[in-house]
Formats: sequence, C-alpha cells, structure tokens
Amino acid sequence: MDNREKAAAYYFTASPPVADALKVDKYRRFRTALIHLGYTLVDKEVKVLTDPETGQTKLKGNLDIDLVFKMLTAMDSYDEAVLLGGDADYVPIINHLRNSGKIVKVVGRRKSTATEVVNAATRFIDLDEIRDRVEKKRTV
Repeated sequence: MDNREKAAAYYFTASPPVADALKVDKYRRFRTALIHLGYTLVDKEVKVLTDPETGQTKLKGNLDIDLVFKMLTAMDSYDEAVLLGGDADYVPIINHLRNSGKIVKVVGRRKSTATEVVNAATRFIDLDEIRDRVEKKRTV
C-alpha cells in the first residue's frame, strides 16, 4: 500500500455449484481467508451450461459487469484503482477512469493479459515479476 489509505478491496468470484460439495468446501475456506485479509467478496453461484448437441458442460460466472459497476459507483472514494484482470473488455472502464483523473494499475500475467489492457493502464505490473513478494509461503 506504500503508506496509502485503502478505500476498499473487492474480490469478484463465482462460487461453485452447490451440488459439488468438495469444491464448495474448498471455496468456503478460500472465501473465509479472503475476508480475514480484508476483502469484500462479491460472488454469484456459477451457472452450469450444457451444450444440447454435445452434452458438454461449461461453467460461467459473469461478474465483469458487477466489477465495472462497483468501479463506477465508488469512483468518488478512490484516487487509484488496482485491477487484477486482463480481459480486453476492461479497456473502456480503464479509459473512463483515466479520463476522470484516476490512476489505474493493472496486475496480471503478461502472457494472459490483453495488449490493449496493458496499453490502457497507467501502469502494468506483471504478476510473474512480483510473485516472490506476493505468493503465500508454503509451510512444510
């Protein structure tokens, strides 16, 4: 935080389907840890979509609009936003925030972050380059 005051920290995620007890248990432990770290969680139960022709199932979370809405409605409470997400769909909100005088840092893995996002951000931080500083140390 570099001696800055944190306005808020949000974690947007899709919770696993209730029918998958093992994943739900794992998710609940992860969720509890995030809350203890000071995050506000915004979650939706994942939608399970089945292709009628192939029978294959696909999980869909769709939290992008929730994240963008929060960034817009809370704009008066922060000077700097840190976004962990590399989808090019975020370029309009990044541009809007920057045009409104906000600093927008994007943190992600360079190889999975859209070039448009890297270019739109005030600063891009490659997660691979800071991994040793942010990764939870495993206990043996």
